[in-house]
Amino acid sequence: MTISGLQFVNSVDEEQHLGGNIAEGDPRTYAPSVWDYVIKRFAVKSVLDIGSGLGYAADYFFNAGVKTLAVEGLTFNVNHSIYPALHQ
Repeated sequence: MTISGLQFVNSVDEEQHLGGNIAEGDPRTYAPSVWDYVIKRFAVKSVLDIGSGLGYAADYFFNAGVKTLAVEGLTFNVNHSIYPALHQ
């Protein structure tokens, strides 16, 4: 599968990042139909999203009624996340 047109969130932070820090979510990792199946099949009540980026997956789980905790290490992502954040 080839996906073109993905833009990194911040090229400076991306140099220090270990994975794909994609603006507006990565279609290869944003999979609501899979998440819905897992939530229902395993009666998921809580999610810990490590490396949550801007928070799109965490937002999906939260809106699905799942208790959600998202953790992100890149300052740019924390400052631009879709939810308010607690940080130092």
